[in-house]
Amino acid sequence: MKYLKTEQIDDIRKILFYKGVVFCEIQEELIDHIASEIEEKMSSENLSFKVASDSVFSKWENAFILKQNRWLLGKEMYPSIIYEEIKRTYLKMILPLSIISLILVGLLWILFQTQNELFSNLSYLICSFLIVSGLFVSFVYKKLKNGNQTIYSHFLLREFKMFVPMSILLIIEIFEKDLQNPSIVHNILFFVFMAMMLCFSIYLISLYTKHINVQRKFS
Repeated sequence: MKYLKTEQIDDIRKILFYKGVVFCEIQEELIDHIASEIEEKMSSENLSFKVASDSVFSKWENAFILKQNRWLLGKEMYPSIIYEEIKRTYLKMILPLSIISLILVGLLWILFQTQNELFSNLSYLICSFLIVSGLFVSFVYKKLKNGNQTIYSHFLLREFKMFVPMSILLIIEIFEKDLQNPSIVHNILFFVFMAMMLCFSIYLISLYTKHINVQRKFS
């Protein structure tokens, strides 16, 4: 078996990056597979790295065909191997997040129905939580954008663009609510929006946690 040199592994990484495989967890897994195939081809057929590399990558061409799913992933195009992994990761996160969200919404609804001081205090607590979450993600935003990308950091950077204006709107609503006598409809809309933003914040935090875990694994 001929083992590849560090420069040759770097060449494989550059080719994958050029083909759109930018997320480190998928990139590292593919490097292992492709490097093994190249090593085997070099050894069994006595080929140079360049010839063996070209031959192996030609077998992987279908994995780099661009795909799109506007409903699930927006307008962006992804190599099919990344597209399938993003879709799988996204769908895998939906169930536990949905269960947590339903529990939180149920608890908030019970407090909302009582219309007591605890719900009002909770509004300010959520407001503080949103501010802290927003400041934290703003602080790490540049680092996430310029550092090693993962599927989770990709989701986080995309969703954070919606999180900022929605958080500002909710914070304004929380403070305005005490300055006026809101209607029942306004109260219900306020509850729905607050519950949605709380669940959204937890989703962003879970994305960041998973991103850090993946980075540690492949560092």
